Amino acid sequence: MSTTGASLKLGGFATGAAVGGVLVVRTGPATVILLVAAVHLLAAALGVLAARPSQALRVTP
Repeated sequence: MSTTGASLKLGGFATGAAVGGVLVVRTGPATVILLVAAVHLLAAALGVLAARPSQALRVTP
């Protein structure tokens, strides 16, 4: 399982570097920084939503 995770991490890094390089050339660094910040905020929000306990796990007295 850890080998698969490491492979996905390396593949994601390589893909991000390739796409980021093209975006910086086409749109400029400020736009790419704002885009990356927006994606990070979206990922954090999705992580918070995914980490919430479901209704089925709550026990009522």
